[in-house]
Amino acid sequence: MFNILHTVWRWFANNEWLALWIEGFALVAIFWREMRDSRAQHKETLDQLKLLREQVEATKGSAQAAQKSADLAASLHLPYLGLLETTGNNSGQLWNMDFVIKNFGLLLAASVGFTVTYSVDGGQRREYAREGAVQIFPGGVLKVQDQYNSGSELQSLLTGSRKLVLNISIPYNSQDGRSFKYTAEVAYVAGIGFQIVSSRTIEELQVSI
Repeated sequence: MFNILHTVWRWFANNEWLALWIEGFALVAIFWREMRDSRAQHKETLDQLKLLREQVEATKGSAQAAQKSADLAASLHLPYLGLLETTGNNSGQLWNMDFVIKNFGLLLAASVGFTVTYSVDGGQRREYAREGAVQIFPGGVLKVQDQYNSGSELQSLLTGSRKLVLNISIPYNSQDGRSFKYTAEVAYVAGIGFQIVSSRTIEELQVSI
């Protein structure tokens, strides 16, 4: 056994270049394996970070959805007025306007007022207002009627070469004395009719002097 080991040692001593080559090959193999393991670990870390980010986004989305649901529930536990429909049938130059207001909330809306301003290409043509002496029960509707004389602008409004815009304001109160105002911008679209462009509801704070 000693002779065999002595022979092997003498062979490596006489062939030192081969020993160095084998040692270098072993080092490269070790380096490659460590690099492969490092890449696998890096990929696993990235996958974990991606999963964590997805979980955070899902939690964030759930929180936002819950907040929206809570806000909606809170708003519905009040009188909550909105413009349900706006129609206008023209008989010659005269437009017969119908505005349908609905209480989408769960409580009575008191002292409901209504104001509409008619404008053509930004220039005011007419304003109509009625006092806030009406109540609308939950789920109930109120129809307000008005007439608008378009005069010589009729054809340009019907073809869409001029733009008719209605700015609507609906103030109302809750039974506990809080004041709200619903506003909407409604535009006449040629060939379609009146469409709501934007709307919002704000609570008007009472200022004590």
